[in-house]
Amino acid sequence: MSYQIYLPSPSLSNFIKYYWHLELGAASTHVERVIPSGEPQLIFHYKTPFCEVSAHQKVQHQPLSLICGQHTVYRDITSTEAVGVLAAVLQPYALSVFMPKPINDFTNLGVALEHIFPHENAELQDQ
Repeated sequence: MSYQIYLPSPSLSNFIKYYWHLELGAASTHVERVIPSGEPQLIFHYKTPFCEVSAHQKVQHQPLSLICGQHTVYRDITSTEAVGVLAAVLQPYALSVFMPKPINDFTNLGVALEHIFPHENAELQDQ
């Protein structure tokens, strides 16, 4: 397992708190409990996306790229395959600057970028 945190450039630090990068092999099932932090994230999977289990036992597969709003409840993420993820953890107020919808619409949700920015999402996934 490899997990790294990177700080943003000073010009982006008003919007991005930090970046994180995770690589996991496919040797066994990995389960991680995600505790609410109040920090929205942009998440990009470049290998197999996580399966997410909510506190209410709702199971869903994460899309390749998503926006996670602020969470008020924990959730578990699992994977049985190789994982590669790059994420930007945003400042708590940053989503309101970029989103065409009110940010409270994203509370406790992970929304596929293609549903919010369909054209821009295609370009990002190509990169």
